[in-house]
Amino acid sequence: MSAKQDLIEHAIMEMLGDKDFDGYILTRLDCKVVDEIPGAPVQTAALIFRGSRFFIRIAHEFFKNLTDAERVAVLKHEIAHFINKHMSRRNGRDPMIWNIVGDMAINQNIVNLPKDCVPLQKGWPTHESTELYYDKYMKELVKQSKQGQGQGQSQGQSQGQGQQGGQQPGSLPSKQWDTVMDAPVEEGSSADSLADEILRETIKERLNAGDSMEKLRGLHAGALQELIDDLTKPPMIDWKQALTRFAASLADVQTRLTLKRPDRRQLSPFGKRKEYFPSLVVCVDTSGSVSDELLSRFFSQIKLLGRMLSEVQVVIADAAVHESFEYRSGLEAKLAKSGFGRGGTDFDPAVQYINKNLSQHDGAVYLTDGYCPVPATKCRIPMIWIVTDNESFEGKPKIMAPDEGDHRRRRY
Repeated sequence: MSAKQDLIEHAIMEMLGDKDFDGYILTRLDCKVVDEIPGAPVQTAALIFRGSRFFIRIAHEFFKNLTDAERVAVLKHEIAHFINKHMSRRNGRDPMIWNIVGDMAINQNIVNLPKDCVPLQKGWPTHESTELYYDKYMKELVKQSKQGQGQGQSQGQSQGQGQQGGQQPGSLPSKQWDTVMDAPVEEGSSADSLADEILRETIKERLNAGDSMEKLRGLHAGALQELIDDLTKPPMIDWKQALTRFAASLADVQTRLTLKRPDRRQLSPFGKRKEYFPSLVVCVDTSGSVSDELLSRFFSQIKLLGRMLSEVQVVIADAAVHESFEYRSGLEAKLAKSGFGRGGTDFDPAVQYINKNLSQHDGAVYLTDGYCPVPATKCRIPMIWIVTDNESFEGKPKIMAPDEGDHRRRRY
């Protein structure tokens, strides 16, 4: 390994030794110290996407004069550009100004950066998007132009000529510090997809290695949150299939020993018989937060269960039990009219009602939007929760049943 490459390898190893998440990402990218970064307007560092690969290139003359802490900070800076996909978000904006405001956005979260890095403009809001900083930069540029300040440099910037003029006291930064090269137009979506894949694989690797969620979440607020949540939630389950499986598990055909029908081969005094189809209690939350459309979905599923079980006992409740009846074919109209109550929500009355009156049944299902604390009363028969909205509901076992009109993939 060359002495030049030693500089970057030492910095990456230091990050890995500290279990810095950015260091693990760096191991998945092509990172090198080079004499010159081709096509870069400034010879410091660059993030590049070409040929379905990500590259980080750092100029040797620049890198060798930094402290160890500054080298780590420079690498974290490039990874922040990568995580925030600055290589594909420019969308026709001035390339030099985009680089400058991108640095403003990410440098707020990085310590030990070299002193000539681009800081956030004084008085600007912190921790905002690169797009917002770009708009503010352009407005300030117009304002300064009208005031006759920095007229020469303003024209070069607004035309996207990448001039590296000096910064005047109190003026906007006019010199980019590093380079984020745009992904080719035809490869923009590929760059985003590959970046997501690299992040997902790195997160998965660290979770499998036992790293804490808190450490991962604290790195790049918002940028990794969705990916982490995506990987740590159980796969989305079709609630109708899950409910059918629950009913089938209660109705599982089992062979049980009995003296009533002796073994025909006379190998045992015991015979075998098939278990009967069990009965199920279905509690329907009719509180005010449950929509009429959702109740309709609940009731259609009850009709399906009625065809596969020996008995389906329906309990209508919000903060109190309003009605309980056995569902049978021909009661569709009654079922459709049972969505009354529409008050607050309390799960305890329904669970208490089951314990007192319906404990001879084999299982129970509670259909709800989940906006109520779990009941203090423990159900005496097996119960599952079908929850349509509140992902933080703590009842278990729980199956999320997102509104069919909501196309977001909720994973639980």
